[in-house]
Amino acid sequence: MTKAPSVAVFVHGFISGAHTWTEVLSHLESDPQVVSEFDLKAHSYDTRLFGWRPDRRIPDIPTLGEDLKSFLEIECQEYESVVLVGHSMGGLIVQQYLAQMLWDNCGAKLNRVRRIVLLACPTNGSEFLLSFRKSVPFLRNVQEKMLRPHSITVTRAHKKVMQDVVFAKERSDGACPIPVAAYAGTSDNVVPLASAQSDFPGATAISGDHFSILAAPRATSRIVTALKYELHQAANHEVGRPDGQATNDYQLEIDPASGDRRILSTDPMQPLVRLQDRDGRISDIFDRSLARELLRGGGPDGPH
Repeated sequence: MTKAPSVAVFVHGFISGAHTWTEVLSHLESDPQVVSEFDLKAHSYDTRLFGWRPDRRIPDIPTLGEDLKSFLEIECQEYESVVLVGHSMGGLIVQQYLAQMLWDNCGAKLNRVRRIVLLACPTNGSEFLLSFRKSVPFLRNVQEKMLRPHSITVTRAHKKVMQDVVFAKERSDGACPIPVAAYAGTSDNVVPLASAQSDFPGATAISGDHFSILAAPRATSRIVTALKYELHQAANHEVGRPDGQATNDYQLEIDPASGDRRILSTDPMQPLVRLQDRDGRISDIFDRSLARELLRGGGPDGPH
């Protein structure tokens, strides 16, 4: 029986398991405010480094997106709203799920998804030990291949999420506005900041490497504090805002010739322009008025 109106589903990463969330969930479950709003569930799936049995294959990310879909429809059907939290490849599975639902014109079924949280997610791929990974002939792992940069499958899903989730203006069969929070690990060399933040507006970073980003020895650990904040935002998502409107005020412009994408903030307190070209290079550019303030030694954060 459900104890809360909402559920937060946590999706682990490559060759990991539900145990990766043990510390985090323990602290979240000890917070009365969190448990009054959310039940917490860890979603497990098949991920292995090697597949020895000829009658059993390693599922690819689109298949795992379907697996997450069935988990949400069966295990979480009684909840009014859902928050999805994905670490590493788990974040790619979450994005694949969203994209597949919209490609299938099932946007109405995503209405209860209130927030997406991505932690050290290799949206633009991971180059960590890439030469070695490519040189090992017996490492024929479809999941590992999709973690490499420029994966067509991952890129298509991400573009769909950006266009019809992050920058969607209204709900329809093929679009559903959902706030997405992307976190990078400050010391992560497996999924560097540019890949984890990608072109998500408002993306940020918290202390830790690819694995220690989930370390939560105390209830005040950064990851616990960050997740409490995101759950609180999800619980109050529609308070004071039009139905379906995203929490960040951004606009997306795409250059039809070059394919470059410019993310423009319409919030005067965040005059940031983020530019991503087709090769995934990202540049953060401030507007001229803020630049002048910075040169004069001022700005929103004081003297520089």
